[in-house]
Amino acid sequence: TPTLDEGITEYSDKIRILYSFDLTSEAKNINERQASVEEPFTVYISGIDVEGPITTTSRSDVNILVTVNPYTHQILQTSTPRDYYVPIPGVSGEERDKLTHAGMLGVDESMRVLAQLYGVEGDYYVRVNFSGLRDIVDALGGIDVVSPAEFTTVSMYIPGEGHKVYSFEAGNIHLNGAE
Repeated sequence: TPTLDEGITEYSDKIRILYSFDLTSEAKNINERQASVEEPFTVYISGIDVEGPITTTSRSDVNILVTVNPYTHQILQTSTPRDYYVPIPGVSGEERDKLTHAGMLGVDESMRVLAQLYGVEGDYYVRVNFSGLRDIVDALGGIDVVSPAEFTTVSMYIPGEGHKVYSFEAGNIHLNGAE
């Protein structure tokens, strides 16, 4: 199986590392779990629907489990729809509720629900909100997308800024974080 460097021409020139840390030395401090880049691990990505502090209690609208296997150099991403009906352990009993509502109980609860659903424990988690996503896109210098159609959209409400209207042409578009 080729690595990304082998499979994509000039891959190393097209990426930027925003942040990194050594899992082998940091793993003992993360949730008191033993981890190593030599063993497969799973990261839960939770995207919450708010601006501002990442600690804000909110629904989890993006729920992705990313399993990394360093032996095979493969990554498996499993996305579960926010409106998927699941039992929420200790909360909903035998009744099912939307996965997004587990996020209101915290990222740990969302991880428990997904662990029960898939039988895979998350080793780590990343929580991103609208502010964080905007900052990530800006740190990357923007993103390029291809739109099949011209369209106009209104941004979500940003305190102190209000709403903004964006109009985009069809074709290749370079977007910043706000866009």
